[in-house]
Amino acid sequence: MKLPGKNIKPQCIAFARQKQKIENMKILIVEDDVVSRLKLESILSSVDKTHETGHWQRKSAKEEIVLSGYDLVFAENGYKALEIARTSPIPDLVLLDVMLPEMDGYQICSELKKDELTRNIPVIFATVKADEKSEALGFELGAVDYITKPFRRSIVQNRVRVHLELKRYRDHLETIIDERTAQLKKEVEERKQAQLLLQKANDELEIKVEERTEELQNALRQVAYRNQELEQEHAFAENVFANIINPRFLDAVNIKYLISPLSVFNGDLLLVTRNLSGQQFIILGDFTGHGLRAAIGAIPVADIFYDMTERGFFIDDIACAINSKLKKTLPTGLFLCACLIAIDPLRNMVSIWNGGMPDVLIYDENKKVVKRFPSHTVPLGIVGKDKFNKEIKIARIDNHDRIYMVSDGVVEKLDSNGEYFGEKSIEECILNTPDSNMIFDEILAKLDIFGKNLPAKDDVTIIEISSPSVKPRKKAGTDSIDEKEKPVMEWKVVLELNASVLRTTDPIPMLMQLVVNREEFKTHKGDVFTVLSEILTNSLDHGLLGLDSALKNSPNGFAKYYQERQKALTFLETGGIRVDMGHVPMDKGGKFIFKVEDTGPGFDYQEVLSRPAITPSSLFSGRGILILRSMCESLVYKGNGNKVEAVYVWHDD
Repeated sequence: MKLPGKNIKPQCIAFARQKQKIENMKILIVEDDVVSRLKLESILSSVDKTHETGHWQRKSAKEEIVLSGYDLVFAENGYKALEIARTSPIPDLVLLDVMLPEMDGYQICSELKKDELTRNIPVIFATVKADEKSEALGFELGAVDYITKPFRRSIVQNRVRVHLELKRYRDHLETIIDERTAQLKKEVEERKQAQLLLQKANDELEIKVEERTEELQNALRQVAYRNQELEQEHAFAENVFANIINPRFLDAVNIKYLISPLSVFNGDLLLVTRNLSGQQFIILGDFTGHGLRAAIGAIPVADIFYDMTERGFFIDDIACAINSKLKKTLPTGLFLCACLIAIDPLRNMVSIWNGGMPDVLIYDENKKVVKRFPSHTVPLGIVGKDKFNKEIKIARIDNHDRIYMVSDGVVEKLDSNGEYFGEKSIEECILNTPDSNMIFDEILAKLDIFGKNLPAKDDVTIIEISSPSVKPRKKAGTDSIDEKEKPVMEWKVVLELNASVLRTTDPIPMLMQLVVNREEFKTHKGDVFTVLSEILTNSLDHGLLGLDSALKNSPNGFAKYYQERQKALTFLETGGIRVDMGHVPMDKGGKFIFKVEDTGPGFDYQEVLSRPAITPSSLFSGRGILILRSMCESLVYKGNGNKVEAVYVWHDD
């Protein structure tokens, strides 16, 4: 007789590791406002179908994952909504406006949850502004989420997708449990019959029956464990994806860097840490290609790098371990060009392992010369452990020496004549800059001018490392250094957003995560968000899309303005926005410097700046600039108005 728990196929695990089909799932939209209905219909129906598998796909590295189509039905009031919800096929999701005539959204949600037929349908409330009390009431009635108006395409699509996937996951899980339960009931019945036969034949077989009963209990425990494992894997997958779009930032005070990804996901990898003896470890890597396909490979690399450094391994062993992991896990054709360095401040020594990256440059300030350390082995993930070259190069560094590392996107940048930027240009900047503290800025300036009007072809990363000071050892009995003693970081980030990225991506959340993911900025995030969003919105709406904010002054102006904006954004094919952001620490605070430039024709900024600080409440055009003036220490427009520099100063509370 076949025993329970043997050869159980892991359907649950397989389900969690696949993207499930969600096309043709039925969504009931309950909304009395025509404009809102049209907007939701546009967001949820104007999407692309992928090939026959129906799985989520990427058209190219620059485009986002697209949705499959939905079956949309609409209701203008609560009575019609309840009628549709109880009509087969039952909706898979309900998008429910809070403010409705006759019967509001909370009443409708309550009726749905009372009915056995509709109680399991996930409900997402749509509201203009969700306060804490209203949200609490909605969740108490059984809602799963809130979406605020005006609707943002990415937010609506992502949240609808997530809750549809969760519903499909729950339905699938219930099916598996039902099948397993039926199977177990059948096996229990078989065992009962077998037990009766065995008891009649020989009482001595009673011991074996007890053993089989124990096996059955183990099978039940195994099913419960597999279900728990499925839930854990689902949560882990969500957490991993969140970590991919929220990169870990550097906090070393002796480092200046630029990370400029070609798309939303970066193929370049930059990690910094210290080992147990205070040596500083740095890895700069460049995965083949760019986008999510390249960025996801950074996860095992970061895990190995931080774990082995903490455990006391040196860079040659770390490189070998990363190579073995990538060789085993990455598909053919995907590998990591990487350079690992270890800086020992006690011995004034730097160790270098370079596999496939551009030359590492060390500037000897005393002798005014540049030392080169080219790649001396193949990239990571190509050869096996038996053929891997662990050789490292060692050089001496003094207190004022500087180390420069770049990715291929820097040296292989082309100008209009087809000439490469090359390592020679970097060396010229190093040798020709009188003030060594300005070398990094000179490299950025020269790179910016070089091939300025040509689109980027690869991710760009530059890092300058000054000789670090010796890290003080902790006193006996202390667990950590006081948070107040940690220096506020000086950094600079440059991001170029082309038309393709702007059509599909809202850059503001990504930029916010990059620049203010530190505790000391916590109370100033709202102001920074306001300044950043106002500047970028002005550049996009008026600089690139050519929208007239005076449209907002009419009774139906906001709706018309939004329609015109969506239309213009859909057909945006050329132009772009360059964002240059930096932070400079000061006593008890610091200042953010935002420089934004668009390729649009500009505007009469002098006329707007000449307006009084207080404008009529009925006038909406031009108020964004006035808000910026009130919040920033300085606000300067240049050129034709398509260049703006804003300085926001913050202080410790």
